[in-house]
Amino acid sequence: MVLSFGNKCFAVLISFLFLFLAGISDLKSQVREGRVFYQGEKELSLAGEWEFYFDTLFVTVPEGLSPSSPITVPGNWSSFGYPSKGKACYRLVITADDEYTRLAANVPETHGASELYLNGRKISSSGEVHADPQKTKHRWVPEVVPLMLRKGENELVWQVANYKHSKSGMNKAIRIGHFDGLFDERELQVISTIFLMGSVFALSLFFFGMHLYWKKDPPTLYLSLAFLSYGLRFGLYDLHLINKALADVPWIYLVRAEYLTTYLSFFFFILFFRSMFPEEIRRRLYLTLLTYFGVGMVVILLAPVYYFSTMHKLTIVVMLATLIILLWIVFLAYRRNKIKSHLALSFVGFFLFAPVPAILFYLNWIPYVPFVENLSTLGIMLTLAFMMAVRFVGLFNQVEGLQIQAENQREVIAKSLQEKEVLLGEIHHRVKNNLQTINSLLLLQSKSIKDEGAVTAIQESQYRIQTMALVHQKLYQTNDKGMGVNVQTYFKDLVKSIVHSLDTTRQVKVWQEVDDFVLDLDTIINIGLITNELIVNCLKYAFDDTIAEPEIRLKLSKSEDHLYLEIKDNGLGFDINNSDKDGNFGLKLVSSLSRKLKCKPETRSSSGGGTKTSFVIKQYTVIG
Repeated sequence: MVLSFGNKCFAVLISFLFLFLAGISDLKSQVREGRVFYQGEKELSLAGEWEFYFDTLFVTVPEGLSPSSPITVPGNWSSFGYPSKGKACYRLVITADDEYTRLAANVPETHGASELYLNGRKISSSGEVHADPQKTKHRWVPEVVPLMLRKGENELVWQVANYKHSKSGMNKAIRIGHFDGLFDERELQVISTIFLMGSVFALSLFFFGMHLYWKKDPPTLYLSLAFLSYGLRFGLYDLHLINKALADVPWIYLVRAEYLTTYLSFFFFILFFRSMFPEEIRRRLYLTLLTYFGVGMVVILLAPVYYFSTMHKLTIVVMLATLIILLWIVFLAYRRNKIKSHLALSFVGFFLFAPVPAILFYLNWIPYVPFVENLSTLGIMLTLAFMMAVRFVGLFNQVEGLQIQAENQREVIAKSLQEKEVLLGEIHHRVKNNLQTINSLLLLQSKSIKDEGAVTAIQESQYRIQTMALVHQKLYQTNDKGMGVNVQTYFKDLVKSIVHSLDTTRQVKVWQEVDDFVLDLDTIINIGLITNELIVNCLKYAFDDTIAEPEIRLKLSKSEDHLYLEIKDNGLGFDINNSDKDGNFGLKLVSSLSRKLKCKPETRSSSGGGTKTSFVIKQYTVIG
């Protein structure tokens, strides 16, 4: 049922278009055989048969000079068998039934230079007309000028010279009428064109911003560039506002810019539709169109105006074919539910009422009608903008759906992580309990052993097991189980445990200077075992009754690329050269653990001067 309604609307649009084209193409020409009558009409188009004098220039017709032939305006004189390049005069006699002092003439641009004379007086000029091509100054600037008609016959002469473009002559008819009406109309055209340019530029900036926001989204970039080039075309075409603003810029650059913006617009529109509907346009056709417009832009930049303006006739056909292809793409996208019916219908309608009349006017098949192309083009821009808005809404909905899925996944992952943390904490707790059980078993075993050396070895093993058990205790007590252990709290409890276990009668003070950071499991166990061995040795062998205030200093600091561990006492000291001769297991363990940490113990000791052992640890992992 929806498709049937769309077909009916489409048929209505097509019918209205043909009625519009038939209506404007059936406008009656007022000029006959170089003469027209003016009787105070509000507006009078001077379209029709003008006297034409090729290859001659004059202000008023010389006596005895006969016209080359009558010629129809608007139209190109090359269509009547004359060369495109050359100079000529159009002449028209306006018979007024009274004297009119407050009139105006809407003088369109030509493809070269032009000067308009009324009764021998110049009233308008666009460029400079000269018989010498080198002295002719081409310019495209239409204007509205004051006009006064005397009662009776008035001679209107329009000089036109073209030595560069492939189209020559009057492509639009002069219109005369009431001064206020024509000037108000021109002001409205200027305002509407500036508004249209501003709107298109604003849309271009908006979509370029969306392109950056969406992290390089191709459709928004291509649409932004298409709007930008088409907006520039409005300033270079019809009213030629940019030409007026840049009066000192050579005509050749402005005409290249006008043609170039047309090609660029189609180039980027094709890229846009390809990126929006890749399945609806075949790759070979897409590349062929891009290649044609790409080569055309190169020709416009490098070739003389005459050649690329001649090629533009073929381009008109290609543009019509491209428009048909784009309309077909929109139809296929609508059939496949990629765009809504009202958007497809709006796009088709505005496309038929914007480029199609412009192309038909360029081919001189229909007369020029102000505002139609501007308003229709604005409709196309808004339709494309709405099309992108619908696409953005769809993307936002997708993103919102993905965010909901991601949130659900996060909740599942968080719940799973919480369960794993509980399980990991339980594992650390069990490991700690098992190590404490082993410690208790060793304690019981030591009570039944008579060999003091064996008992000492078992006690030292107990200290080492206690050091590792403390790590697992810290891990299950922290919130980030399994991540790491805070070194400050760990060494505080480790030293306290070692001092308490040895139960020494000496009041040994242990000073700690430990930075606040977190280490992983492997690193903290290795450093803890080293610290355990060295502090146990200090407490057992470093002090006697001669040391009045025994103390041990523990330092652990973190730098950019290493850890620094230092254990120092003020005890008796020992002979470093003889320290390994008795095969001390503890020192061998320290050496082995040091290799794991990619460091080497540096020990300094002297008799009565205490002992300092330091490590520059290169292999470690800091958490957080």
